Amino acid sequence: MAEINLRIIFHYRKVGGIIVNYNLVIYKQHDKLNYLNTPNFANIYLVIVGEISFQKLTSTYTFQQGEIFIVYDFEENLIISRQATIACISVNNITYHRFSLVYRAGASDNYTPPKVITETYIETLKAILEEDFFNADIGVIKLINYLNHSKDNLYVNMSYSNKLIKNVVEYINKNYKKPLTLSYISKKFYVNSSYLSREFSKKMNISLLKYIKKVKIYSLSRELLLHGNWESTWREYGFRSYNTYLRDFKNIMHMSPKEFINQNPINQVNERIEQQELYKYLQQILDLIKPE
Repeated sequence: MAEINLRIIFHYRKVGGIIVNYNLVIYKQHDKLNYLNTPNFANIYLVIVGEISFQKLTSTYTFQQGEIFIVYDFEENLIISRQATIACISVNNITYHRFSLVYRAGASDNYTPPKVITETYIETLKAILEEDFFNADIGVIKLINYLNHSKDNLYVNMSYSNKLIKNVVEYINKNYKKPLTLSYISKKFYVNSSYLSREFSKKMNISLLKYIKKVKIYSLSRELLLHGNWESTWREYGFRSYNTYLRDFKNIMHMSPKEFINQNPINQVNERIEQQELYKYLQQILDLIKPE
């Protein structure tokens, strides 16, 4: 079989007046991948082979071959290690929410088994690669709804399901370069600052101010990897001084910005993947989830 020189497959069309827009990217182990979220898209990942660990919000997650996870555009994240080849189906937010039919308040607790979700992902992945977009569209819509109604959905079941806290988290993740404070955010959402501080800590298991610092540092660390240790970078993130920035960076990353850059060189290699090799790994996953 031929090499898949796909880097990205784009798909955009209208079905009955409804936009269906999603992309596929396959990242081999040494391909450049600095973060897992994409503006205006929900990213659905499958670990084809290997293991990936990353921080998201206040938790660390590890996924291995055959496991699926989703990262929404507003979720700040930082990859800790990636010794893995992963597939990413990125679904435009408009498409994602338009076809989110299953999960709603009071819905049944009959969750879709992980095995079914994995099989659907692999079928959808193959359909996209083979340009069978009729079945690919159906597969993407199934995935959206299976994941929305999965007990393992990291979004539906997150501790910040409270609407106020969810909205505050989304606001911080979109406006982290501003000099955000508890007082400013409380006024923005017309709530008492003490109440917001207490509810945020209770729902998120982290204080609001510490969460803001983490989002700033995680986001800033991406720019350090992309552009180097520019002296002006910290100013763009609303830090009061270089010493404040340096202190917060060390507290959160447990190293200096310079040490962080040296430990995380960007690998610009874009490897191709043999279709035969890819399909072999996909079959391995199907064999792993096959009932005894």
